[in-house]
Amino acid sequence: MSYVSYVKAYDKLNGGNTVRDIMDLLDDKEDSKLLLDKAADKFNEIVKDKTLQDKTIGNYKTAYLDFCRVVLGRYNADIWFGNPKVDNIYKLVAENAIFASPEVVDQLTKGTLVFDGKERPADKYACWDRQYVRDNSKRKGEEILVGNKVCKADDNTQANHAIKYAVRESCPEVKFKSIRLFKNYESCHIVPKVNNMLYFTSIPNLVLLHRALAGLTDYIKEIQDLLDYHAWNLYHSSIPSWEAPKLSPKLEKVYKELKWRVNW
Repeated sequence: MSYVSYVKAYDKLNGGNTVRDIMDLLDDKEDSKLLLDKAADKFNEIVKDKTLQDKTIGNYKTAYLDFCRVVLGRYNADIWFGNPKVDNIYKLVAENAIFASPEVVDQLTKGTLVFDGKERPADKYACWDRQYVRDNSKRKGEEILVGNKVCKADDNTQANHAIKYAVRESCPEVKFKSIRLFKNYESCHIVPKVNNMLYFTSIPNLVLLHRALAGLTDYIKEIQDLLDYHAWNLYHSSIPSWEAPKLSPKLEKVYKELKWRVNW
């Protein structure tokens, strides 16, 4: 049996309540390190009266706890951060980065994404809200002129909301209403053109990373290049005008060996 089969079999024992049980843990205010322990306690409670062989219980539990790490780690960066075993910084970034799904980006470009009961307007660059740029010298929401465009000043709030909403919408099966449930994730711009409306809330230009890794996107160009190339691979079919970023021969080799996190 596969991990998926083990999780499905356990879910049947649990009356189909497994996802709900895991999501309920996100409301827990205790240390995030205890959440997986609580998930394990719930598992033990469900299987204790079942006539299962020890090997079967072990298989179910391993698959179930890995599933918990994926779901809980989607919202709580600390839970996933310690999970991958990596030997270089490129792999660490790839295995912790959360991108929005290609489907959400495609819906944004076509104007078919329904958010809070309304379709968001079509935007060929998949901007969540094209009117904002970063300008910390102004009040948030203050109108400013950038080139010949009237924009609104922002710190990073609108970009932060944009990527978190887009990630949340990418997997509706485990969707919470409030994006405040994202913990220890930082919203990072891949291409740092934050004074440009086309880049500031463009979902293909945004990624969530654990707070400990976020600064890498600001200071290490090789990390920026790898993220940019991966974003192009994910989304370029929805944005035909997007030319493939160029990687150095070294980074081409690195990219081929990376295992990117998938969250949809």
